[in-house]
Amino acid sequence: MHKKKILLTGASESIGTQILKELLKRLDQYQLKIFARKSKKNKKPFRSTYQVNVGGTEKILHAAKILNTELKII
Repeated sequence: MHKKKILLTGASESIGTQILKELLKRLDQYQLKIFARKSKKNKKPFRSTYQVNVGGTEKILHAAKILNTELKII
């Protein structure tokens, strides 16, 4: 099965943390990448199950441009 790719921003904030918890329950369905501010919260035991990138929104837009990817807000 082809996994859908998800980029989650703001994962260290309250709403982002809740979304992350739900997505982690479905790692068999999704390839998960996370953009978050540098924080001790991002050093969790299950970190090896997803990729954390620290940066701002300009990096997200830049990555989408390089990959010629359509970003969908969900």
